[in-house]
Amino acid sequence: MGAAHREAFEAIDFAALTLDDLLDRIVDPIVGFNIANPGFKALFARPDMPDGLSDAARPIQAALLGRIETMIGARAPGLPEGERQRTARVCAQIFQAMVVLVVAAEGDERQAMTGELKKALRGYLAPVIG
Repeated sequence: MGAAHREAFEAIDFAALTLDDLLDRIVDPIVGFNIANPGFKALFARPDMPDGLSDAARPIQAALLGRIETMIGARAPGLPEGERQRTARVCAQIFQAMVVLVVAAEGDERQAMTGELKKALRGYLAPVIG
């Protein structure tokens, strides 16, 4: 997962990319990781996880949210911190909800569902970070 996040979030000038290019750079490696590791999603996003597993997942979730917040801050530096954090949480939830559908799909449908995930994120993010 660390490698997918580094590919998605490191060495990127968030402000220089179009929103579509940014979503391609972020979504594709993380979707690829989830496809290659289907059990990770079930473990990582379960709301009923036992405390020990929940505690172990918390730093991963915090790191992901931090990276999303950094991206949002780079594209919308005037956005208040609370709004930036809230936007990051909503993006993460959209991704978590949609990645289940992406992983479950096969062939052309998987590609189409990845497009739908990006469409949902674009629709949510465009008014905030355009």
